[in-house]
Amino acid sequence: MMQTVTETDPNNFSEFKKSEKQFRHFLKKKTDFTGMIDLNKYDASMEHICTKSTLTDSTNNKTYTVFKFGFPEGLYVIKDFLTIPEQLTLSKKCVNDYYKKPHRTNLYIYDPEFMQNSTEPLQTYDKKLFVIDDPEKYYFNTKIRWSNLGFQYDWNDRIYPAGHTNIPDDLAEFPLRVLKLLDFGEYKPECVILNYYGARNYMGGHLDDGEKDQVSPIISFSIGLSCVFLIGGKTRDIKPHPIKLDSGDVLIMSGESRLSYHGVPRVLEDSFNKEDFLKYVNESMPEVVEKHNEDLPRDDEGAWKNDEIHIINYLAENRLNFNFRQVYPTEEYGPVPGNSS
Repeated sequence: MMQTVTETDPNNFSEFKKSEKQFRHFLKKKTDFTGMIDLNKYDASMEHICTKSTLTDSTNNKTYTVFKFGFPEGLYVIKDFLTIPEQLTLSKKCVNDYYKKPHRTNLYIYDPEFMQNSTEPLQTYDKKLFVIDDPEKYYFNTKIRWSNLGFQYDWNDRIYPAGHTNIPDDLAEFPLRVLKLLDFGEYKPECVILNYYGARNYMGGHLDDGEKDQVSPIISFSIGLSCVFLIGGKTRDIKPHPIKLDSGDVLIMSGESRLSYHGVPRVLEDSFNKEDFLKYVNESMPEVVEKHNEDLPRDDEGAWKNDEIHIINYLAENRLNFNFRQVYPTEEYGPVPGNSS
């Protein structure tokens, strides 16, 4: 008989909960980072956890470092997959556009099946406590925790309504590039869930079991502050790997890992390489530097458009994570690792 794990007695914590407690930020307790897997420091002592290889993308002739994990089966991390300009372009859309209607967010519930606003009342809160409106930093409502493009996930009922919003073609290209590099099979990016993390935010352990397609991989990109990503097995009783994910990394959950508990107990403050991003903007985008803060017209909600310097300031204090899912299964699909092994 399965026993219920309580939240009050540490002796009854599951292995996953123990790891969450270890890495979570507490004001009066120093974090114990023992066991965190930092792939930037990969050496022979880590070979029993994952293997390291390189793959070259024939379309751009760029070589990537790929880590394939033995447990859970089907888990991959590609380091520095996104370039600095790609990260800036994606982040700019996330912070300026992707949280707005008609996309469903935690502040705006939208019913795409009937193309109308939900009758559910929106949360009421004091915007002054959450909106950062500082031209020397950036503009963003930090109350926003998630946004959703494509099929709109219903977090309460854990289902996808029949309707959907548009996923821009240039955004959908990113997971397709990843799976082509790994020589995986057919894939349709039908849903993008975008998570906005402040430096003290976290996501508890969970399964991504809302999609009817439970075979196609989830492709997850990280931008901004680094984080500790936990991934274990099919139950919380299996001890998870704590993996450090950095800005530009992509994580692929296929096979067994697609069905495994995972979460983000900790975002790592002061972990974003702001200097390299500012150097890129100064050298490659002088027009942005010249016109920075020169003209900031506001929309009907009072927001102004963040430029690349604002975005860099945002990424130095926050983490963006967007992950792609195939919601409905194709007639025949299965991820087939190719030259990544």
